[in-house]
Amino acid sequence: MKVIFLLSGKIGGLFIRQVCKITEIEIVACVTENAKNIIKVLPEIHMINFKYNDYYFFNTFQFDCVISYNWNYRIPEEICEKYNCYNFHQSLLPKHRGPIPLVFSILQNELETGVTLHRIRKEFDKGEIYAQEKVAITKDATYISLNLRCLKAAIVL
Repeated sequence: MKVIFLLSGKIGGLFIRQVCKITEIEIVACVTENAKNIIKVLPEIHMINFKYNDYYFFNTFQFDCVISYNWNYRIPEEICEKYNCYNFHQSLLPKHRGPIPLVFSILQNELETGVTLHRIRKEFDKGEIYAQEKVAITKDATYISLNLRCLKAAIVL
């Protein structure tokens, strides 16, 4: 399967390092705001530096789907309609739609959260849900530790 990945931050870099090990996935391109950090570790991947709302690269490559992980930008509706776009969201949707769901899980003293693999649609985090993996929130959980545990859950999915 040929995939374009949309990733943000260090956690996105950790995600793609794990995905590289999955032989059934061919990484066509990796789009991020700071490609130089990932290029150092994975020089064989075609990296694209993202500039806000510039989705030109979809017309450049042949691919089967788009997968986002920790992506900080809304994907335009016309792209979601034209391509198969999926997102790993760091909560058990429909709970905590939108940005920084792990922060809300911690602030609300929840006992569990998780990761949801869903289709990206026009409405934010409301696409069809394909899989979910639960993650317990321990008393000593921090945003970083919970983020890393959700990363492991996403790789399982």
